[in-house]
Amino acid sequence: MKRMALVILGTAFLLGACGEEEAQPEPEKVETTVQEQDDKQEKAEQPEPEKERTPEEKIRAAIEDTGVEVTTLNGQFTQAPYTVQVEFKGSESMTSKMTVKGFKMDMKYILYAIKKSGVAVEDIGNVGVSVTYPLVDEYGNSEDQNVIESDFTGETLGKMADDEVAFDFDNLPAIADNWWEHPAIQ
Repeated sequence: MKRMALVILGTAFLLGACGEEEAQPEPEKVETTVQEQDDKQEKAEQPEPEKERTPEEKIRAAIEDTGVEVTTLNGQFTQAPYTVQVEFKGSESMTSKMTVKGFKMDMKYILYAIKKSGVAVEDIGNVGVSVTYPLVDEYGNSEDQNVIESDFTGETLGKMADDEVAFDFDNLPAIADNWWEHPAIQ
């Protein structure tokens, strides 16, 4: 009998322990309308409005897209008329004539990048473009030197054909407001 009483007490104890789970409060249900859900989804899908880029950022981005190895890009970009000074390293080609043509072609890419950058050509006072290239002196020493230095006003950029393909880069010395070539590449 004692045994049976112990079994009944043990069973009652186990049943009581299993039945006493702590009552968890139910999370509050927040009801939203279909319209509120749609508004939340639209806000999540809309990208942040892009802030207006500065003239310097526009010009830098445009020149980077040319693929020309620009070594220096400076200027005055705080207020119009803006000035831009670009220096790039010229690359060698098969012949010296082709090398110089390559310099002029890269200059054309840079000038058109600036023209199409989103900065109005009327707001550009001057664009200076310089080409550096390794020259060897009579002792056999090589040193990077400026081989072309040029200046173009915003007005000159504005006169250049809108169709970049139609513009002949060999005309750059003729239309430049200032042009200098090192005697080694003439």
